[in-house]
Amino acid sequence: MTGPVPDTGAYMRAKMSKASVRRSWSDIPANTPYDPGTLIDNQSTASSPAADITHMRSVLGAVNYAVSMTRPDIGFAQHRLQRHSHDPHIEHQQQAKILLRYLSHTRHYKSIFEG
Repeated sequence: MTGPVPDTGAYMRAKMSKASVRRSWSDIPANTPYDPGTLIDNQSTASSPAADITHMRSVLGAVNYAVSMTRPDIGFAQHRLQRHSHDPHIEHQQQAKILLRYLSHTRHYKSIFEG
């Protein structure tokens, strides 16, 4: 027996346009939801400029919905970014863009629940 197949494709397309993701930028695929070689801890980002906190929280809220409803594969990246939502810097914004690019190119992925 196969249960419902949740699809976040339309939801993520709407969030990508709301997040002002340029078409040319979103055409660059991201193979992973998070760049493991980038340090985004408090010490390494202390001297970098701050990012727009409202925009960052909006993006992370959309990602949080996707994680909790249909995309558990991006939970680690979402958690790493959420830890810095109170004081985001440019590096956090760049990681969020990587995550959005990953979601853009994997929007056809679906969770299938069988029982």
